[in-house]
Amino acid sequence: MKKVVYILFCFLVVGSLEGRNSGGVEVRPCGKELVESEPNQTVTTVFWVTNTGSQEHEFVSEVALPEGWKLITEDFPFRLEKDGSDIKLVSFFIPPSARAGRYEVTYRVRGRKYLSVSDYYTVQIVVLPIL
Repeated sequence: MKKVVYILFCFLVVGSLEGRNSGGVEVRPCGKELVESEPNQTVTTVFWVTNTGSQEHEFVSEVALPEGWKLITEDFPFRLEKDGSDIKLVSFFIPPSARAGRYEVTYRVRGRKYLSVSDYYTVQIVVLPIL
């Protein structure tokens, strides 16, 4: 039994080191980090994604929006070569019921094979009062 546990432990350690050694990913804004908008508007933000790892990775992304906001753009899994970069557009709709204030929108990218290869960036959205 101890041998089985030891072997499983070794596989877990080697697997996690392989993912760690493969590098990472970096997500940065490619434009404004603070966006002002009124309710009932569509907003588009742009992010720069760079594979900082030592090998090609396949990535998936997700967007965290405030409750009631609607994501318009769909992002499918994408590949980036070692040191490769790509621009990702994120469009969303601010509902008419959104109250004036500051909100956060987070764009997260993670490796499909190695979940520890991930990064995110949060931009601030200021919803202006309707006068």
